[in-house]
Amino acid sequence: MQQYQDPFANWFQSPGGDRSLFSDLLEEDPELSYFAGLAAENLTPVQRRYFEGRFSPIYNQYRGELGTLLQSGRMPSLKFSEYQARNPFTQRYSQIPPELRPSSSSGGNFGRFSTPTKWL
Repeated sequence: MQQYQDPFANWFQSPGGDRSLFSDLLEEDPELSYFAGLAAENLTPVQRRYFEGRFSPIYNQYRGELGTLLQSGRMPSLKFSEYQARNPFTQRYSQIPPELRPSSSSGGNFGRFSTPTKWL
């Protein structure tokens, strides 16, 4: 009995053949890569809400690393997906001091640290 071979198995290979077209698309649009990584991690709803609004600061940190490489005279070859893999969301969240972390009782934001405002 002959095994079935999918004729489209390699359809989405990039021209280099080492990565898929989909991973190339993720590198073209860093937001796609960021939110795909966010969806793939096992985060609490509070953590997920926190990181949903943190793309710009995290992407700017990545760009800062690229700038550091350029200033040192090295070619920046670090891809955003590699940067994310080095700094997973759970690790980033654990580095936030506990008193600054959003909580579920505050609705996932930092409102519990602000002075209450009373409207007259």
